[in-house]
Amino acid sequence: MRNGWYTDGEKLSEDLPYTFNTSDWLPTQGVTDTLPIVAWFPPVFYHFNVVANPPEGGEVMESGVFIYGAPMTLGAIPNDNYVFRNWTFEGAEFSDNPLWEGNSTFFLARSTCIGCTEFTIVGNFDLDVPDTITVNLRAEPPEGGEVSGGGKFSKGSSTTISAVPNSGYEFSGWYFDPCGSPFSDSQTLTLSNLQVDWALFASFHKPF
Repeated sequence: MRNGWYTDGEKLSEDLPYTFNTSDWLPTQGVTDTLPIVAWFPPVFYHFNVVANPPEGGEVMESGVFIYGAPMTLGAIPNDNYVFRNWTFEGAEFSDNPLWEGNSTFFLARSTCIGCTEFTIVGNFDLDVPDTITVNLRAEPPEGGEVSGGGKFSKGSSTTISAVPNSGYEFSGWYFDPCGSPFSDSQTLTLSNLQVDWALFASFHKPF
């Protein structure tokens, strides 16, 4: 049934206001009869899109279409190496609980977009940075030289790493990937403000 004025299931008009002549109904209703008129207002549907930030941070639910006052449940499950931070709506935090239960009215009352029917709710995730950072160093080939400065460190601290070639070898550079570009060609290097684990190898070669 669409919005409008009805009587006994028959649609009279969609006009606001609606004006009618009672004499049109007297032949069938009678002078003393009651004419039942109903104003029908269909519910407004609101679409809520729930997204993860960053997308690789985890899984979020539930997106969907809801009427005014309908119950809603939001859930967030972080992926490996991430932790859930909070829920935000139109840039404002409203909960730091990964499981939130409420209703659509909660968001409609807080929205600055009057008349909008589509909204976005964001589940925010952060990298789960451990308190202890590991710096793993190795020489390639092992007989090519010695490396130092690796180990376990407090998050946010620094370490100075160095590579010293053995006799008959020269230092080529620090690498993350044997097939990649060098991270640095300095034999001595300071890694500052450690936030994630490091795995580097010092490459040595025999000069021609």
